[in-house]
Amino acid sequence: MQLTIQQIRDAQTTYVKNGGVDDDSLQAKYYSRPVSYYLTWLFVQIGITPNQVTLLALVFAMAGCFWITTGWVVFGVVLLNIGHLLDYADGTLAKATGKVSKFGAFLDRACDEIVETIIPIFIGISLVNVSIAFPIIGAGCAIFHLWGVTVSLHHDAVFGKSTKSGKSSRLVRIGANIKSTAVPGLLVLSLIPYGLIIYLIGFALLTIGEFAFKVIVAGEILED
Repeated sequence: MQLTIQQIRDAQTTYVKNGGVDDDSLQAKYYSRPVSYYLTWLFVQIGITPNQVTLLALVFAMAGCFWITTGWVVFGVVLLNIGHLLDYADGTLAKATGKVSKFGAFLDRACDEIVETIIPIFIGISLVNVSIAFPIIGAGCAIFHLWGVTVSLHHDAVFGKSTKSGKSSRLVRIGANIKSTAVPGLLVLSLIPYGLIIYLIGFALLTIGEFAFKVIVAGEILED
């Protein structure tokens, strides 16, 4: 199969126009998604499947987390960012090649949740020599994230796909934009003093805020 960059871009645009769900954050619009078009073109030439790209993204992310704990912070963060870009390329590849599937969407979401759970844990471990509090904060981030996911899945299953509050749409958009910059932002923070500490504390606050929002929205649904 031969595809041009423009055809790959058009496939993504058509998918969204037809009602497909997509990350519309500023980071995705101006950085990750445009880069994913070129990665997708490369994968088409090689013959890699979207699910293989999803698993490759997970491998890069896990390798990045490992190297961060060994002290090779910048190298580890670069691997994380490669995994981040691959995470966009898998979906772009699926749309461009007509291989969108429910299993692919499930695998992509599952891998995303794994990565989002382990990043704060490993960053916390890398800061254990600074203070024992940081591994605890990292573990707390993971717990609150998984708890929030559980709340969303539970209420989606009971009440349908209705855990988005229209009254809080602006807050949701702001939070989504901030959260989407987590991995690219880590690349910048890894180059400055105390960058990992700043990142972990910020990520913890964002995770708690996201959890609180999901609980509030779940409460609104129960009241309805």
